Amino acid sequence: QPAQLQRLEERICRLVVDALINAPKCLSPVGLLGNRPEVLHMLQQMGPKRPKLSKLLRDRPETFILVGGEKTELVATLTRTAMTRAREYQQSRLKSVTDASAAEAAQRASFQKEKLDQEDSLRSELAKLEGQQEISRRSAWREAVGLRTQENLRLRDENLLLLVEMGFGRGAALRALRANNHDLYEAMDQLSMSAVREESAGQEPAHDVDEETHMHKVLQLSKREEEERRKKARMEDEALQAAIAASQNQPGDVVDADLEAAIAASEALGKKELPSTE
Repeated sequence: QPAQLQRLEERICRLVVDALINAPKCLSPVGLLGNRPEVLHMLQQMGPKRPKLSKLLRDRPETFILVGGEKTELVATLTRTAMTRAREYQQSRLKSVTDASAAEAAQRASFQKEKLDQEDSLRSELAKLEGQQEISRRSAWREAVGLRTQENLRLRDENLLLLVEMGFGRGAALRALRANNHDLYEAMDQLSMSAVREESAGQEPAHDVDEETHMHKVLQLSKREEEERRKKARMEDEALQAAIAASQNQPGDVVDADLEAAIAASEALGKKELPSTE
């Protein structure tokens, strides 16, 4: 249809303008332009009776200029007016693309910022929740510690009262409870062992003093008995020697009497009672 063919021709010419604008010095062979994929695709859509690309360009002298002939390669370029319009269109399109890219970049930045804000808000909420949970845990821990402390104090007071009623000193009972983690039976064993040690330590020195005094007395008595025994033996020897000496200087009857007297004196000394060792 003519209208459809007209639209295809306009699209082909627009593609050629874009190609020339981007070509070096805005020059390009017509054959190279016709072999561009997008231009070739449009030409094929026009059917087998399509016109040549060079004819389409010659039919628009206000836009295209063809240079060359039969012996040289045909080269296409743009007229000054077309080139100005093409530049303006290119700049406008570039601006639109730039604006679109800028808008897209701004949209991405806004989306990223919104995402970061959401993450920050989520982290803040999590931190706040963790803080509240930590406060709750600490409060529960303090409450548990307080209850345990109150229970320990109550048990300590009860155990302390029992130990004091059993006869142990208050200070010693309190120290024993602290040393045994407020265990009544362990504290009782410790206090009992301490009482036994103190009792043993209080009795042993007196026993040792009595025994030493007794031994000293026995030694003194033994020494006195030994002195008395030696004194007795010496007196007996002296009496016997005196009797013998007297018997040598006196008659027989007198000697016998003196000897008997000496023996009697010796026996009397032997019967003399020694001091008691009790």
